[in-house]
Amino acid sequence: MFSVSRIFLSQLAFAICFFAMMSLYTEQINYGTSQGFQEGGLLRNSIKFLGIALFFVAYPRIDLSLIKENKLMLLVIAYFFFSYFFFLGWNISADKQLINFFLCSLLFIGFGLGKEQIWIDSIFKTLPYVYLLSLVIEVYVFANEFSIFDNLGFVGSVGNPSSFGFLSCLVFYYSVIYFESSKRIFFSLVSFIGLVMSGSMAPALAFFILGLSFFILTGRFTLFAFYFCLIIFGFSTLLLIYQDSDIFLHQLSKLIGLLSFLSGEEANAGSIDARVEIFSDLITGLQNIYVLLFGHLNGLAYIPRDSFIAGMSLSFGVPATLFFLFSVLKINAFDWEGDTKLVKFSSLGLIGFLFMMIPNRILDYWPLPLIFVIMIIVMVRRNVTKKELSRL
Repeated sequence: MFSVSRIFLSQLAFAICFFAMMSLYTEQINYGTSQGFQEGGLLRNSIKFLGIALFFVAYPRIDLSLIKENKLMLLVIAYFFFSYFFFLGWNISADKQLINFFLCSLLFIGFGLGKEQIWIDSIFKTLPYVYLLSLVIEVYVFANEFSIFDNLGFVGSVGNPSSFGFLSCLVFYYSVIYFESSKRIFFSLVSFIGLVMSGSMAPALAFFILGLSFFILTGRFTLFAFYFCLIIFGFSTLLLIYQDSDIFLHQLSKLIGLLSFLSGEEANAGSIDARVEIFSDLITGLQNIYVLLFGHLNGLAYIPRDSFIAGMSLSFGVPATLFFLFSVLKINAFDWEGDTKLVKFSSLGLIGFLFMMIPNRILDYWPLPLIFVIMIIVMVRRNVTKKELSRL
């Protein structure tokens, strides 16, 4: 059984990891929109390593059954790791944001996370509260017109508006699954405000997809209809808040661009056009058989793209990328009958992560890869338990 001190230490580790990016506001550097800040300075990297190290201190127990159940993903991540660092030796200045994912992935192989559900539950219990604190801090920063983005983007504790919007989605559905009555209403509204303030389209689409998935898996149509109304309300609120700002005009141009692209016309608006170009470059790059199979376009260790799938395909090849995506789908649960709230939340979250891998570098942005890894561990533990029960 877990002692109170180990549970507290786990929660502390998660909070430390969560707020690592807040050190951005202590640095008097104008990062603009380069997003190089995600790679981390000495302070940020030290906080990240401290948080991960505390996880090991809190629960240093190896569980080979969890490693065996997740061996496909572990093999693919090991290939990513060694391939990345081999090529990094030839171009040391390469993008290093993927190291965020590698650092969090240590939790896969270091020990048997998830051996006891109370351990994971204790971590996610802190999620709504640390999110609320980060939102309050970001509102203060935003009100004082200071941001690491030139257009005053609302980035929260993530350092990227789109990723913060997705984090808001996760907190919203955590509240729906875990909380009741007034507490559910409060955190749902708070997280939805965070989603709206992020001003990002991809998380808004993810919010709708997660709502649809939740409806399909639970049959609760009333909630789905409520979420759809929230989207309409949120867009209207966005119009009122950002109507005179560059953020609203940017998001409106993306919406117009998306509609133009879906209708077969040229998408010449905002990041929609950029992402169309990303996948066009992906097709061009994959015409090289070596890049198709092994990646590392132009000999680069990592080719960052505003699409995790496109970037990983160009960096490590299509087969490895597909194996990784398949390993996520393979361990996820699409039948929630008899499952715990923790499993339902993690399953829904992984659906959201898979969607966000299309338009976003979602696993590059700290602390999202940590949440992803913990959700994977939850599903692995669930599958191991199911197999053990089936043998009885």
